Amino acid sequence: MRHQTAPEADDAWVPAVAFADGDPLLVGTVSFPLPSFLSADQALRLVASADRLIAWGTAMKTRALARVEEAVGEETPVRREEQPVRFGGDEAHALAVTEVATACAVSEGSAARSLNEAAELTTSQWEVLEAVEEGKISNGHARTILEQARFLPAGHAEKFSRVALQRTRTRHGRLRTAVELRSCLRRLRERLHPESLAARKAAAHRERGVWFSPEPDGMCTLTASLPAEVGLAIYGSTTTHG
Repeated sequence: MRHQTAPEADDAWVPAVAFADGDPLLVGTVSFPLPSFLSADQALRLVASADRLIAWGTAMKTRALARVEEAVGEETPVRREEQPVRFGGDEAHALAVTEVATACAVSEGSAARSLNEAAELTTSQWEVLEAVEEGKISNGHARTILEQARFLPAGHAEKFSRVALQRTRTRHGRLRTAVELRSCLRRLRERLHPESLAARKAAAHRERGVWFSPEPDGMCTLTASLPAEVGLAIYGSTTTHG
């Protein structure tokens, strides 16, 4: 497509959004041209610019989430004996989860996952967060890297992530999709893992089990951790016979 400059007429731009009007902790303005005035090339550039802004905002939110838990830990009084124990006794984490869930209107499970990811990204996985902040990768790419890094021992996870960041683009410079990246990183993870697949499978086999949870209306939920071939056989049998 032929490169074109942005529209110059005042009526071709959306009025600037002044963030400081609503919250003094977010200062500045953002404006963009009305999509209806754009060519296809300009519209694509606006999409890329919006993604860049979203990535920066996501990184700032991640840093703030990590700080929430740190600050709550500094301010939380010691739990009294008569108070219930939550999150394994980590009262600061429990309170941070509740605060974030309320502020962001999400479930406590979702808030806990966000806080855990933020803790990883602002400490051992800081290079991944920097890549998000600079717009080199999306939050989806970052989550894919974290997801695969968690399968590795702590001492190897950081090295894995550094290499993984290099794999976010193809040899021709195209940014992989999160799905493409996941497939690529699975192979990388297996190559960098200090233990053989057979040894890890044997260790996982020792942790196998089945759990029963009753549900309303005479139903139940079965959760099982089994060897893949056994689980697949059970799944095939249950789905075939209804």
